[in-house]
Amino acid sequence: MGKTILAQNARAAILFKASPNNKVLFQKHATKRLPIASITKLMTMLVLLDGIDAGKIKWTDKVEMSPAAASLYGSKIHLKPGEKLPVGDMFKSMIIASANDAAIALAEHLSGTMDNFIDKMNQKAKTLGLKNSHFVNSHGLFEDNHYSSAIDIVKMVSMALRREEILKYSRLKYDYIRKEDNQLQKLVNTNKLIGTIPEVDGLKTGYTPLAGCCLAATALKDNVRLIAVVLGEPRKAVRDKEVIEMLNYGFKASLLT
Repeated sequence: MGKTILAQNARAAILFKASPNNKVLFQKHATKRLPIASITKLMTMLVLLDGIDAGKIKWTDKVEMSPAAASLYGSKIHLKPGEKLPVGDMFKSMIIASANDAAIALAEHLSGTMDNFIDKMNQKAKTLGLKNSHFVNSHGLFEDNHYSSAIDIVKMVSMALRREEILKYSRLKYDYIRKEDNQLQKLVNTNKLIGTIPEVDGLKTGYTPLAGCCLAATALKDNVRLIAVVLGEPRKAVRDKEVIEMLNYGFKASLLT
């Protein structure tokens, strides 16, 4: 195939073939501990699904927006303190629009406090064998000692791929929620590869000034499932371009192996 240079601008990256066989196709500083911004919400989703599976919360539960959740900055659905939405709508908002306020409200709904939810996140990380991850919040905005690695993100994505509850929303370019005042709010997917690259059906973007532009993408073509992760890209356009290059490389490589 000749020499191919991938993810030149990323601080860390990995390309993983998840099916039909597990194989690392490319990696760059894949075990390096880095801030991952809203890719954090992958772990938040997995912990919430554990709670739903255990019957601790239901999709139809009404979740109240706390003052702490409502006051958070960044991507959000702008509910006021005291306003409520079903768990399902909050979950959808977190996946599609990367809503930070929903990530806090859901964590509080399941665990009572953020600290209790964080304990669940870090316990889940141990269960999944994440050796380079530690979580301090459910949304991914920068805090000291909150980090993961490209290889650990692959493991989180691999778990997320088993859950249709995640994929059915991550593959949507946009969707809607209906607020208590009966107003529809449009949710626009932060992953701009959705609807642009047909094979891409997820999964999670992230950005903070310290984390840079991050993306954990997954794509399916001819029964080959790829996971591409880049961390610390300088701009969103560069991030997306380099992920597309990784996926194209992965699908071509899969034809030769």
